[in-house]
Amino acid sequence: MNLLAHVTADEPVGAAALLGLGDPDDLAAFRSLEDRVWDATTLAAATLESVRVRCADLRGCAFCASVRMSGAVADGLTEAELARQGDPDADADATLPADRRAALVLVRAYLVEAAPPPDPVRADLLAALGPAGVVEVLVACAAFASADLRIALGDNRPARSTLIPREHQQRPRPAGAAGWPVLDGPVLSPTTTLPHLAPALAAAVADRRARLLTRDEVPGPLLAACAVRSAQLLGAPDRGPVADLLAPPDVRGDVDPTAVRDWTRTMSADERVVMAFAEQLWVDPAGLDATVVAPARVLLGDPGLVRLTWDLIWIAQLQRLAAVLGTEVPA
Repeated sequence: MNLLAHVTADEPVGAAALLGLGDPDDLAAFRSLEDRVWDATTLAAATLESVRVRCADLRGCAFCASVRMSGAVADGLTEAELARQGDPDADADATLPADRRAALVLVRAYLVEAAPPPDPVRADLLAALGPAGVVEVLVACAAFASADLRIALGDNRPARSTLIPREHQQRPRPAGAAGWPVLDGPVLSPTTTLPHLAPALAAAVADRRARLLTRDEVPGPLLAACAVRSAQLLGAPDRGPVADLLAPPDVRGDVDPTAVRDWTRTMSADERVVMAFAEQLWVDPAGLDATVVAPARVLLGDPGLVRLTWDLIWIAQLQRLAAVLGTEVPA
């Protein structure tokens, strides 16, 4: 179902009209994050593009799967390689470079399992990518979640042009311990203490996250309840550094995780409208239909619905980071 067909029908791609309904600062923060993923990374352009296309394939975004970034093409990525990595067993394909195979394992861990790979696999991933590469692949998965917005709001058509100009500057990989990186709270701050994440990339993540806390569409405690419910569905911690950044204790208020789990009985009518939309978006964005969308549009209007969709998508992406990396505070 094209939820906002009346907005995107006259636009060849639709993104400009669709995102124009939202907050301009949201769009600027999102674009900044995508830019930083490409220009503040230790990853090769071909590896980043492999991550982006695999995310599009797994999510089912026709637009994102149809375009190619010029930097990756210049780096030697071919359609034949992309076709091979579309195989479910591509991470075992010895014809693909080791860093690309490792990146595909991480994409699956992020989008499909929402869980860390087993210990022996982690060692292989660290050997191929290093701690910085592991974090950057997962942050790239979060940044490429624009696919979810396109799918959810119906703007999911192939692009007219298959090549998008995108410069890429690969920075040197930082030296550091070869242990599995974890999210310890500061990793979502511009002053991150983790040496594995470039400050420019950390700042862009923090700016995108900060937009969650400046909303008028839904009350803070309800958005906090959404964050708690997202953690429950994904198996991420509903308390701890990442959870507290998504739903700070002063905003969380009296949110009861047990009541959130049983939201169909414990929440008010308007709260159930938001939670029903949120759950369907997280579980199957392509399955959004009038049953859950029409009440949300009545409650929020089109601009509010777009802004809420952005927020809910980003909540889930950060929860996935918490689930795959873990949130233990390093000693």
